[in-house]
Amino acid sequence: MAYKELDKKLKNIKKLDREIQDFFEVGDRTLFRLKQKALQEIAKQI
Repeated sequence: MAYKELDKKLKNIKKLDREIQDFFEVGDRTLFRLKQKALQEIAKQI
């Protein structure tokens, strides 16, 4: 019975870990796009 509880908690932790990784991947892509746009704007002004 204790094994089932641990297994359930482990699955929850793995799910949360995937969600956190997805969150940061989206953040990284967004930051990359913003940097690209900023560099293009700076290049136009030069």
